[in-house]
Amino acid sequence: MTFNLRRTDRVAFVVPYFGKLPNYFNLWLKSAKNNPRVDVFFFTDNEEPQGLSKNIYWVKTTFADVKARAQSLIEFPIVLDQPYKLVDYKPLYGAMFQDYISDYDWWAYGDIDTIWGNLELILKRTEGKYDKMLDLGHLTLIRNSERMNSLWHNKVEGAWTYQDALKSDLIYHFDEGGGISFIAKKSECKIYSEVPGKMNFADVCPFNPQFEIAYDSGDGKLPHVFTWRNGVLTGYWAKADKVDCKEYAYVHLQKNKMQVAVGDVASDNVFLIVPNKFLPLEKKDIISRFIESQHSEEVREVKNEQFVKHFINYLKFLKFKTKGRKRDIPLNGNEAYFGTEEAKY
Repeated sequence: MTFNLRRTDRVAFVVPYFGKLPNYFNLWLKSAKNNPRVDVFFFTDNEEPQGLSKNIYWVKTTFADVKARAQSLIEFPIVLDQPYKLVDYKPLYGAMFQDYISDYDWWAYGDIDTIWGNLELILKRTEGKYDKMLDLGHLTLIRNSERMNSLWHNKVEGAWTYQDALKSDLIYHFDEGGGISFIAKKSECKIYSEVPGKMNFADVCPFNPQFEIAYDSGDGKLPHVFTWRNGVLTGYWAKADKVDCKEYAYVHLQKNKMQVAVGDVASDNVFLIVPNKFLPLEKKDIISRFIESQHSEEVREVKNEQFVKHFINYLKFLKFKTKGRKRDIPLNGNEAYFGTEEAKY
């Protein structure tokens, strides 16, 4: 698939995905449809859903084919035995899928355990002289240039190398702070970052029974709920019985099991996002009592069930954490990158 016209005003969002899709994938597709300046290239072994919007290109492929694309760039035998390991290959996507995205000035990698609002809150920055935008694996934008598409080759002090990440079956989070974000920063790339407390995206902490915003030590620590109205995502929180709100470009629902209680996804242009559920958005004001009711004991019980899985993953990371300490590299690097506390997981 190639294009004849240079797509200077659009972004190619590259997503290789294999295995079962999230149960709220239709909601993600709906949120992507409302961002027509982003073309999504979805490489997958899943069957194509009906009624895809024009900005989503469904590319039927195999995990083996994607692995071969990665291996063709690397001089040693890579370790890529499970789809989740692809997180360490995200910085390579610009080179791996250049035959699909060569006509774009920008490409992006990220996650689909998200709901997008109006991404223009972030995309408007592509008009600047940046090489890289944002620093976390759920959405990072890279200028589509030879220099940036080979940036993962660079070796800098205090960051994982691609050799570290791609020779191991451990998850190095090479797509984030301890990897490509530190590499870009120390390679003197022009970077657009957003600081904690002032981020245009909501990264929900996976280890709390409430929707709490990661890296935010202020109001982000308070319980949140979100609404999605015709492509606009808004977060709400209560403080001293007063409800405040903020528009977000997207919310990252990492590791949260979500029930979908929304009706006709195709026609319903509004819904509510609370811990553990997507709900119909009724015509009523969001008051502090409502926000508190959505962070109930029922939600806490569900979170406790998920804690067992998180604890097992933590044990797997102990060996990795020890390796990082020997080279002064934090576990995932994000807290150190943002100048906040050291990673705890």
